[in-house]
Amino acid sequence: MLEETLKLPGIRTVGVQAKQAQGPSMLPMTLGDRAQIFTMLIRSYSKLGRYDDATKCMQDSTAEFGGTPEEVTVLVVNADLAIQKGEVDQALSMLKTMPPTSPHYPAAKMAMADIYVKHRKDKRAFARCYKEIVDHQPSADNYLILGDALLAVHGTQIKAEAWTEPPPPPT
Repeated sequence: MLEETLKLPGIRTVGVQAKQAQGPSMLPMTLGDRAQIFTMLIRSYSKLGRYDDATKCMQDSTAEFGGTPEEVTVLVVNADLAIQKGEVDQALSMLKTMPPTSPHYPAAKMAMADIYVKHRKDKRAFARCYKEIVDHQPSADNYLILGDALLAVHGTQIKAEAWTEPPPPPT
């Protein structure tokens, strides 16, 4: 069913001629809706053990959503696929490609932290990911996320240490 959804007008835009992409039969889909269709299909293939199909769909979605706000969604799903294939190092390498200047950097770092704590059992690397978020994008929200992450793995003593440096004033 999801495979057939990709064939509907308006779902794919990469490689579609301008005349087709703007035609009256195009479905009114948001970028997020389209990305969700791709990610659901990739996850479905993966759960069925159809890794070649999942990889092909991942390549299509990378081309489709690169440079868009959904790029990080595709990146995280790609990392999940690598993990399911037993390629934890590759998943981490993919997520490390997100530059600190990107607005999606925190999401990529949080996905990395999740991999470190669940697959590597490395609490220090988990905490370091959240610290790097604050180092590169200091905000009250990011300091709060750092404190919560440290509390989750180290307890209240470490959370208190995270707040020794006050967050910057709102701009």
